[in-house]
Amino acid sequence: MIYNAPFIRVEATKYTEVGYHGDDVGNMITDLFKKTQAEFAQKDGYTILKGSKVLKEKVDKLILKYLIGPSNEDNEGYQEKHQQLLDGQLEEYSCFLYLPGGKKYYSQITNMKVKELRKHMYDAYLEELMS
Repeated sequence: MIYNAPFIRVEATKYTEVGYHGDDVGNMITDLFKKTQAEFAQKDGYTILKGSKVLKEKVDKLILKYLIGPSNEDNEGYQEKHQQLLDGQLEEYSCFLYLPGGKKYYSQITNMKVKELRKHMYDAYLEELMS
């Protein structure tokens, strides 16, 4: 795969010398979409979305909010923790999270390491994108 883009093989015999027809192009796009869905289903959110700088900044801000609470970004303590997070020094740091319940799950308080929290956040964003 190049640039995380899926490629498919299509049967050349169903196309004529005149060119592609509307239904044929639609079938190629459908095949490509199905292949992409199948490939994404086998990967986790972090693997797929780790290249997004915007998403990384958003996730890092949320993680910092969980670690130190709402804080002004100009605050010296915030900047220090942000730098530690960027340097990977907080990956093993544990924090308590309140997970609200819904129709499927009960509300709970859980203890989670930063690296696990990051993975869950990327998975949640991917699930949101795919729905």
